[in-house]
Amino acid sequence: SFFHAVRMPYKMPAGSLPATRFVIVRLFTAAAGRKVKTPGLFMPDHEQIMHRSLCILFAAFLMSHDALSADEITELQARAKGGDAKAQIDLAIRLRDGKGVTKDDAGAMQWAHKAADAGNAEAIDFVGFAFLRGAMVKRHPAIAFGYFKAAANESAQAAFNLGQCYFGAQGTEQDIPQALHWWKKAAERGSGRAAACAAM
Repeated sequence: SFFHAVRMPYKMPAGSLPATRFVIVRLFTAAAGRKVKTPGLFMPDHEQIMHRSLCILFAAFLMSHDALSADEITELQARAKGGDAKAQIDLAIRLRDGKGVTKDDAGAMQWAHKAADAGNAEAIDFVGFAFLRGAMVKRHPAIAFGYFKAAANESAQAAFNLGQCYFGAQGTEQDIPQALHWWKKAAERGSGRAAACAAM
């Protein structure tokens, strides 16, 4: 439903910007009056005026709700430099995505590694996902697998990614029972994608 789409971005972990962009594109597509093929995501076509208005407003909100002022960015950088692991991973995400700062993949990995070294599960998953995708660093599934395994007991996203590795033989041998185990763990922590995978 539309309200499912409204809630979705707030359940997304770090690394989910492409999914957020997908929702934005779908919203603007619907707002423009084009047919949307995603079942169950939007209301019927006959509710055009209200539907399109809500789509436009929500899409604009998605693109602006995460914006920080220059002073807030400076404060975030100061906290990161001071050793705040949460600020470090937040800064890493912004550097990766170019949100409020100049896009800097090397800087993103540097801050993510600092936060990961401090034991931040979100940062550990961030680094693991970078190695799995090979977008910011050379792809290395075995290293990614190790990072996901280290954070899986504390991070739903890491548990989901660990399940993906077991299922797809990424950095480890394929092990379907282990994949199901970690997907279920992630689902217990609120991961909808993991719940869907575990129910296959």
